[in-house]
Amino acid sequence: MQEMAPKDYTNVLVILGSILCLPFTCVLVRDWSIVPSVKGMISLFYLGIGCTWLAVVLWFKGVQKTPTYISSILTTLEPIFGVILAILILDERLSTVSAMGILLTLGAAAVSVLIPVLMKKSP
Repeated sequence: MQEMAPKDYTNVLVILGSILCLPFTCVLVRDWSIVPSVKGMISLFYLGIGCTWLAVVLWFKGVQKTPTYISSILTTLEPIFGVILAILILDERLSTVSAMGILLTLGAAAVSVLIPVLMKKSP
């Protein structure tokens, strides 16, 4: 991780994530029909502008100033940011399963940050 450039890591992660997501999308989507609505259009603009364009622009600006391992940890927190913004912007409700997922993701990120720190302190 120390030898890989953050931009390269991000590009590989985005491309592999997209490719690996396709089979699950094809299998798990129950209904492919789309019913247009105002809330749906607002969601589409939020996903297109907020989650895609703005997120990518800000990500690449931040990646230039942070080490790769920090970038990889922030990548694991991305779903949490999505859930929080969905609650704030789209008036979604936080389910028990989502809350447990947030806690597990935060716990895993915290452990991955704390283990190297603890390893450096031990003789």
